[in-house]
Amino acid sequence: MTRLKAQNGELRQKLAGRDAAIRELEQFRELALSRLAAQHDEITRLCRQAVPARAGNVRPLTPRVTASKETP
Repeated sequence: MTRLKAQNGELRQKLAGRDAAIRELEQFRELALSRLAAQHDEITRLCRQAVPARAGNVRPLTPRVTASKETP
């Protein structure tokens, strides 16, 4: 009985650690997506701003169509 209680405690600690790691990864993913969205918005804004000036070294970006989306 004592051994099982000890194993149960170890498993609970592992589970708590795993849950904490998952939370950290979810926060990292959310931050990364937020930064990517902000970068996309900035690139789009800069492209719109450059269109009237249309210097010889500025090319318009064409949107890419992705075939599949990431599944959760």
